[in-house]
Amino acid sequence: MEREFYFNKNEKERIVISTNEFNGQRYIDVRQNWKSGEEFLPSRKGFNFAADKWGEFLVAVHAFDRKLQSGLSYSIVPDPGKGQEFEKLQRQEQETAERKRYGI
Repeated sequence: MEREFYFNKNEKERIVISTNEFNGQRYIDVRQNWKSGEEFLPSRKGFNFAADKWGEFLVAVHAFDRKLQSGLSYSIVPDPGKGQEFEKLQRQEQETAERKRYGI
C-alpha cells in the first residue's frame, strides 16, 4: 500500500482509499475497514480497479453528486452505454479537472 486516505463511517468503521501495485499494474482500492483494538483492519467489503480508470470513476461520482444535490433519488448515474451523453459529461468533467489542476 503506497498512499492511504480515509474518512470515518462511524466509531468502529472507516472507508479507506489507497493505491496498490500488483504485477506491475497500479490499482485504486476502496475498502471498508473495521476497528480491532486500537487499529483498523481491512474487511472484504470494497472494490478495486485499474488506476487508469480513476477519471471515469470521478465522472460517475460527480454525476452522482449532482443528482443527489438536485434531490433526485432515481436514475442517479448516467449509463455509460448511453454513448454521447456520457461522453459529453466525461469530457466536461475532465476539462473542469484540468482547469483546476492548471489554475485556469
